[in-house]
Amino acid sequence: MKGKKRAIPIIVCIVALCLYLVTAGIRGSANGLISRQAGTDPVKISDVSVQAPEAVDLTENEPKETDRELTTAAVGGPYGEISAAIPADWTFEAAKVDDDKLMYGLYGLILRPADVAEGQIELFCIDGFGVCGTGLETEWITLAGNAACVGTYDDHAHWDYIVMKDDNPDLVAQHTDCYSWTDEMWDEALEILDTAVFDEGKREGGVGQSIEESYDDNIAVQMRVTNVTPTGLTVHFEQYDKRDCGELIYGDGYYLQAQNGSDWEDVPAIIENWGFNDIAYTLQPEGKAEQQIDWEWLYGTLSPGTYRITKILTDSNRNNPSVNDPAYPLTAQFILAGE
Repeated sequence: MKGKKRAIPIIVCIVALCLYLVTAGIRGSANGLISRQAGTDPVKISDVSVQAPEAVDLTENEPKETDRELTTAAVGGPYGEISAAIPADWTFEAAKVDDDKLMYGLYGLILRPADVAEGQIELFCIDGFGVCGTGLETEWITLAGNAACVGTYDDHAHWDYIVMKDDNPDLVAQHTDCYSWTDEMWDEALEILDTAVFDEGKREGGVGQSIEESYDDNIAVQMRVTNVTPTGLTVHFEQYDKRDCGELIYGDGYYLQAQNGSDWEDVPAIIENWGFNDIAYTLQPEGKAEQQIDWEWLYGTLSPGTYRITKILTDSNRNNPSVNDPAYPLTAQFILAGE
């Protein structure tokens, strides 16, 4: 990251040189925190038990304009509220859960200088941030009062992402198409991120969470949920690859479970005699489908917590009608925020 050109005192150079000599020997280990070998799955910073080097504060020598007009930008979500102080010559946009404004992440803030034609920085919350290590260099800095891991690919002039919190959920800053920005804009972006606050005491709404049980490679289908509320949600099916199977069929039926410690317990129904309509819907090959679920009549209004919804897909197996249709349960997890 380039800063504004200025004279650097000799003592600062000596300290920087010492820091380089100390960290050079562990640079490979530090990179291992978020890098991987080609062809393997991305890894999280916290998945590798390597001690992070002492963070370097890259903002402490920057001039602070205390008389600058600032506006607090904030967006709420089920993991906590994200906020930052935005100067008057920058714009911001709140990206809420499921509004599809972000390229990555669940919800967050979109930041950009007011006079640029393209490019933006997204400050977002995400369940787990994984990266590929090919061509990646990392360094640790102090940002918003905490150690943050800065990742830069292929010797770019400026950083590609900053992991500001890596503790599930993660808080990450990432840019898109900002290559025409000036060094001053990048300096200001870092100053804005230095004011970021992730207040996990302010939680609201609900959101789906990615789990392994949401996928089944036998039929190449993923199930996920959006529009999570205490009384219902939207289920989405997507066949992400072609498979040698018959028609995939699902119905209105489902069941809910609530997390109790390390266990999952069935959510009790509020009525005694109940059932689902006996109807079949078809998921087209390599297609998508969605279904609105309203459980207030069956389960009432759910309390805050972590839940799972399970639905069954069956393979019609028309090529061999003598064989029972195989069933494939898919489960999506979601949380409802609250006290």
